[in-house]
Amino acid sequence: MTFAFNARTAKWETLSQNTPNPTMDHRGLLVIPEGLVIVGGMEKDQQVSARVSVLPKQVKSK
Repeated sequence: MTFAFNARTAKWETLSQNTPNPTMDHRGLLVIPEGLVIVGGMEKDQQVSARVSVLPKQVKSK
C-alpha cells in the first residue's frame, strides 16, 4: 500500500492499494507532472536501494 501526505488538507491519502515493490526510508521525492519520483530508500529486509522509480499520477474519477 502506498500513502502520500496532502499538505493542502493536512491528511494522508492512499495512492495505491497494491504496491508491487514496497519501499521505505526514501532519500528523496520529486513531484513531476507525471506523478512522484521516488529516490533510493530500503527494500524488503531493509536492503539499501539506489533505485529511482516513478509512481504515476492517478486521475480521480468524478
